[in-house]
Amino acid sequence: MVTRFGEAAQLSVEAGIAGVEIHAAHGYLLAQFLSPFSNERTDYYGGSPLARAKIVIDVVKAVRKAVATETCVGIKVNSTDHTDLGDSIIQLKAIVDAGVDFVEVSGGSIEDPMFSTGLHTTVKASTKAREAFFIDFANTIRSELPDVPIMLTGGFRTRQGMEAAVKGGSCELVGLARPSVIDPALPKKVLDTSIPDHGALAYAKRIEAWSWAKYTGIKAVGMGAETVRLSFCVTKTDEPIMRLGADLNSHTNATIMEDNNAIVIVGGGCIGLCTAYQLSKSLDDQDRKPSIIVVEAGDRPFAAASSACTGCFHYHFPGPLSKTLTPLGQYSFDLWTQEAQNADFRLATGYRANSSYGIHQGDGKDLDRLPDWIKTETCWDVGTQVLGDNTATVNPNGLGKWLTQQCLARGVKIMTNSEIVGVKLSISNEVKTITLRINGQQKTTIACRQLLLACGPWTPAVYQQLFPSSPVHLQWITDAGDWIICNNPCLTTPESTAFVSFAPLIGEKFEFAGRNDGTIWTCGRRNFDATLPSPGHSDEPDKGLIQEMTECARKWLSLNCTCHEGNCDDVQILSKGRAFRPATRSGLPVISEVKSSDITQKNASLPTGIFVCWGHGSWGLTLGMGSGRVMSQLMRGEKPDIDLSPFSLEQGTIPAGPPSTELFNS
Repeated sequence: MVTRFGEAAQLSVEAGIAGVEIHAAHGYLLAQFLSPFSNERTDYYGGSPLARAKIVIDVVKAVRKAVATETCVGIKVNSTDHTDLGDSIIQLKAIVDAGVDFVEVSGGSIEDPMFSTGLHTTVKASTKAREAFFIDFANTIRSELPDVPIMLTGGFRTRQGMEAAVKGGSCELVGLARPSVIDPALPKKVLDTSIPDHGALAYAKRIEAWSWAKYTGIKAVGMGAETVRLSFCVTKTDEPIMRLGADLNSHTNATIMEDNNAIVIVGGGCIGLCTAYQLSKSLDDQDRKPSIIVVEAGDRPFAAASSACTGCFHYHFPGPLSKTLTPLGQYSFDLWTQEAQNADFRLATGYRANSSYGIHQGDGKDLDRLPDWIKTETCWDVGTQVLGDNTATVNPNGLGKWLTQQCLARGVKIMTNSEIVGVKLSISNEVKTITLRINGQQKTTIACRQLLLACGPWTPAVYQQLFPSSPVHLQWITDAGDWIICNNPCLTTPESTAFVSFAPLIGEKFEFAGRNDGTIWTCGRRNFDATLPSPGHSDEPDKGLIQEMTECARKWLSLNCTCHEGNCDDVQILSKGRAFRPATRSGLPVISEVKSSDITQKNASLPTGIFVCWGHGSWGLTLGMGSGRVMSQLMRGEKPDIDLSPFSLEQGTIPAGPPSTELFNS
């Protein structure tokens, strides 16, 4: 059988096909070998995860040997809805090493032909809600096999859904099966930028299996009902495309009507996405939910300081700010801890509790607590209170992807490369519409009932641009930090995720943060003189400081680690940059409603539907989930769980002077 796979691949290439894909999913033979539920063999092809994968590995090697080196060879595998995640990763690593060029993630098997009919009963609600059914498993593969191209198939119906999966880093390729059957022109529509989003989607209405199917007790009955019924619809009319298009138009009109009730959040960083996530959860009890739209100037969510940070959760705040910030900090920390009860969250983010360490002068106490990528010295002591008693460390990039996918799964729309350039208000300053500039050119107007400004360090400039007659300006200071990301010289394990601060030893800010993707983040002292670039753009880091951080990395990282073959005797810098933290003069964030009198001085203090949430400084990640929760409560007219009076707009503003032209470089 293994030989025949190779022969089939060879014949395919000889027939002119550019590549082949090995089908090891959907309950077919190779998938049955991989699954512990169907493979009960006790010989060389059963038992352990690698033994169950042996025949698949042999097939990959046979196919690879039968075709030319430049021939693309992929493999289609199942998501792990019904199998052990760790086992699947072990199998997949061995399969990739055997010679595949990409991995396609799909789902459905003999255990449950997932989403092949309307009669699914055990699938999570979040999976049903989103387009990309199997994106959690794709994200896990990405974290374990970062260099392997991934194709994601299953559930895609819209251009936005496909773009979100690719831009979110979950995959490089999108597979379309049933949507292409329903509309063969769909791939061209998706790639044609002249076609608006509402025209680049497949039929989005769910079609259930025939009513009698539920009484058979057989899962496969009714399989493909969606395709069959739509095909019938097309073939029974003289104008099939118009018939199908009418359904698409009715769906589009409904979406546009919902946008009249939209909530727009400007800023796709941690604060904006946490608010969108919490707000969407709070609306679950409503029959008619408003649209939630996140507008991000960058080319992806988490594009600025939210991803360029250490990734620490804590509620330890130094100096006089401690009393004010600790209630919000502990509240937010507890919410993050609740999310960490979910295995999907832990896998996506690399979450590791109580993994923050400080290096002090000493005599070697607790050196064994440090991760193996730190080259220890006997004159050190290691402290665990550098960020307080309770801490956790995550990969900010993984957190951003998790938040993005959670929001998309709950119906939140995320618009990237989009800047807010105008707002239309009623006579009493209630928000009516906003105007966006997309990709620097096209302008779009969105009717909305609420507007939240959560655009990080750009929030003061955006506020001033939208409300030039405001009697107040948001007070701010520059707080930038240059950083590098380098390869972890040691083998990546769960213990690699850790935060290590050298500030107690050297008397100034210098820190490492190990991540679950095989990298180490490094950041040094603050820069209070840098000039903030315009939204969606970046600034070059200081060459001297980058060199200084590189020298510290050479000094303190275990560059001669021999725990795996990929070790190197010098720092391998993967990327570098400068992050601008959203900092206020007071050091406190603003979490507040904007009253009518805050927009024009002569107006009464009436609600406007406009809100501000910004200024979290270095603590945006750890304060993010709590800030998102209380902001969502504020926007719904509920009493927030904690007192927000210290974070009011009044506390975070100064009297307006002449319009500023120095908030950022244009």
